[in-house]
Amino acid sequence: MKILKSITRRSVTRGVTAAVAGLAASILAASPASAEWAPLTRNLWLASAPTESGSAYMARDIYLAAGNYTWTVSLDNGQYRYGYSEAEREIYLAAGTYHWVCSVTSSSNGMYQNACSLDAGYGAASLQSRWYYIDGSRYYNLSSYLSKH
Repeated sequence: MKILKSITRRSVTRGVTAAVAGLAASILAASPASAEWAPLTRNLWLASAPTESGSAYMARDIYLAAGNYTWTVSLDNGQYRYGYSEAEREIYLAAGTYHWVCSVTSSSNGMYQNACSLDAGYGAASLQSRWYYIDGSRYYNLSSYLSKH
């Protein structure tokens, strides 16, 4: 009987701890972004000369305060960015929760292109790089950033 009480007390304590942690996480998730800078990044393997079309995606939902932002997307190999892989635009965003999606797409002629969208439910804004080549098969970092002015 003593063991059963101990297990029950431990289970209740863990359940309460999990509930409090879950509540705290939901409150923080609903809070406005306090940072002036928000990242969306993914490390992925890319072939130097793809022969098939395909895409790799990354996404997140984010609450943003109203304001002017610089929005960028780029690809780097850990040492330098690929110039044509970069795109940037200035954008005004209303306060709200946005679904942020970025992708790198390969073509059958050996080139890549980055694209991103931000959607708060009333039409997506988009950002797209030019088509570009990479210099070797390896891991690359696909990165998109929002910087508030």
